[in-house]
Amino acid sequence: MDKQTEIAVDVGGGKGEYFLRRALAEPQKVFVVLDPQIEQIPDKPDNLFLVKWKSDKDVDLPIKPNSVDEVNISMLMGELITRDVSDANNVPEHLRKEFTQFRRILRDTKNMLKSDGIVTIVEPRGNMNYVLRLLTDEGYKVIKPASKVEDKNRSAFVGMFFDFYQHNPRIKKNEETSIIIPLEVKAQVIK
Repeated sequence: MDKQTEIAVDVGGGKGEYFLRRALAEPQKVFVVLDPQIEQIPDKPDNLFLVKWKSDKDVDLPIKPNSVDEVNISMLMGELITRDVSDANNVPEHLRKEFTQFRRILRDTKNMLKSDGIVTIVEPRGNMNYVLRLLTDEGYKVIKPASKVEDKNRSAFVGMFFDFYQHNPRIKKNEETSIIIPLEVKAQVIK
């Protein structure tokens, strides 16, 4: 691979469906999916690599420093939705251990990104204030504010959240305020 080839990594990329579509559309780039439960993809393009990776919380990301142009993280905080999103500076006691783990992922991501590298995080609205705080604390500059994910088929998790939103009768149907609607934020690493 030549030094000019752009590399994108999907941390916790599941079955790789998002990067599969991108790899087919952008054959000049290299795409790497890291996930503990990798499945083989029939007719996988040569520019897509699936890496079985033990845990996004317990093991360092297995990528060389300063080698990646773009990182995608869907559901950094998983299903850690809290109803109190008003004060991202006051992390509840029961979430502090998890925040240490999330910070580690963002530090590892910052380490593998090139100096102008970009991270995109998709997270339910209920967690986004925490994500923005962590990005700032860990030395990222937000370059695209949080906005609703337009591609509802981006990943299995994104689809699950939209499906739950649409089909749960107890949820008020307002995409502008619902805490489970997935949002996307882009940030650039500051080194």
